[in-house]
Amino acid sequence: MSRKSCFGENIPWWKDAIYYPLIRTWNRIESIPREIKWFVQRGYRGYADCDCWNIDNHLADIIPKMLRQLSKYNHGCPDAFTSNDPEFNCDKWDKKLIEMAEGFEAWNSVMDMTNDNPEWQALYKKRNLQMTSVPVEGKPHLRGIEFQTDLTDAEEARFKELGDQIQKEQMVKFHQAMDDLKKHWGSLWD
Repeated sequence: MSRKSCFGENIPWWKDAIYYPLIRTWNRIESIPREIKWFVQRGYRGYADCDCWNIDNHLADIIPKMLRQLSKYNHGCPDAFTSNDPEFNCDKWDKKLIEMAEGFEAWNSVMDMTNDNPEWQALYKKRNLQMTSVPVEGKPHLRGIEFQTDLTDAEEARFKELGDQIQKEQMVKFHQAMDDLKKHWGSLWD
């Protein structure tokens, strides 16, 4: 018994049952020294080498968690808001922190291709994107990737249209969060 790879090639049963689990186990064991090194680096200097490989996503992952914790456990709000604006109170500051966190989570949803739009999700599930390895014309030693989908052309166009619309909405939230972060940078303390 075998299954097909994403490129349409047959994979024998023994690779799935024996070879791949052994390779994954070996890779986990082999990564232990690196994980320890990164743990020590985070403790010593606050970040690890691997955090620098993708700084934007790393920060977009930790900033919302930090903002939500600050909102949940803070003991007040910045003086500048209460003295200059009588309408502003600590509840509004907490809401502002949550809005900033949601803006960074919007960035993550764009990068991870996740969102709450039911029509987009239904099309995404139906899409069943498959890759096929194909020869590159004029270069026999190279192989390219061809994508196939189960959607009709109209559904594929709607899927892309929804994706673009959702991405624009999410990026507006993210840019607002960045503006608020810049504006309130000196107030992010407890």
